[in-house]
Amino acid sequence: MERRGIAVVVINEETGKIETSATFDTHISKDASTSLKDFILSNKNDSILVFMVRDEGSQQYPFFFFFFFFFFFISLIFLNNK
Repeated sequence: MERRGIAVVVINEETGKIETSATFDTHISKDASTSLKDFILSNKNDSILVFMVRDEGSQQYPFFFFFFFFFFFISLIFLNNK
């Protein structure tokens, strides 16, 4: 990860291969939070998403974005334990 922001790597659950990756500079751009949300939602259910933060990544987060992450991960845990 060479740039500041939140980097997301999408890994195929079955093969372990990296399918795609992207970096979102949420410090400088309010639009980056929306782009990050859209990127997360666009991935298949059988993908593993790995998040990394370089520098401070929350400057422009809307308040609801923290709740999105919380409920997103709680939903994944609930669905996997069903």
